[in-house]
Amino acid sequence: KLKNFINKELLINIAKPDISSIEKIFIEPNIYNQSEFTQNESEEKETFNIQKLINLDKIIVIKGLESSGKSTLLNFIANEYISYKTKRKRVPIILNKANFTDELSDIVIFSKTQEFLRKFGIQLSIKILEKMFEDGDFIFLIDNIQETEFNISFIENILNLNKLKNNKFIFTNNEDIYDSIDEKINKKNFKSSSNILEVFIHNLKRAKAREFFYLYFNNQFENEEFENIFKFISKLNIPLTIFNYTLIALIYEN
Repeated sequence: KLKNFINKELLINIAKPDISSIEKIFIEPNIYNQSEFTQNESEEKETFNIQKLINLDKIIVIKGLESSGKSTLLNFIANEYISYKTKRKRVPIILNKANFTDELSDIVIFSKTQEFLRKFGIQLSIKILEKMFEDGDFIFLIDNIQETEFNISFIENILNLNKLKNNKFIFTNNEDIYDSIDEKINKKNFKSSSNILEVFIHNLKRAKAREFFYLYFNNQFENEEFENIFKFISKLNIPLTIFNYTLIALIYEN
């Protein structure tokens, strides 16, 4: 049921139900420890793949432009867990902060976990749920977290909350180019704690774009066709994201 839930979130469902599986169409994004817009030459640039992020003993905050693939990335990570492709077995809980107004807290996370599990017919007693929290049996994939003082404080204090501290947390946050360029002067941010790793999704360049279009068209795609499409996309001056590539592919196909 969770796999179906994840796959229904894909934009490609509109035109390609035959390949609308996240495992078939997913392109791993370019993830770095620096923003694409404010790269610090004094800091060594580090690349992160998905397994590396999953295995790190840190709270992860993934930042990226609107439609850069953050939500799809969280869904793919959830799919990795339910497909038993991770070293540590955990139950993925996918929450979209944009869909609820409650401020994040251990009580709210507990309540939202119950709600999420009930969607898939899983009704656990409070005692069993509390034991799973205590044992660190969950990975929380929380989308659209806003960079407010309250949220930053909550994330920094997760490791001090007995109910949450043994579980894995990955958050996503929209990257504001102008905030990045201003370097958040006098503004507290997610990097202020050593327990938190902030990483950035970069635009998908030519090689990743080619990989996506070949997957989309099931390898029945001439190189010349791709070059023409890529030239067209480059002229549009839009973010080179999976969302935009998918829209272009849908238009091209029709």
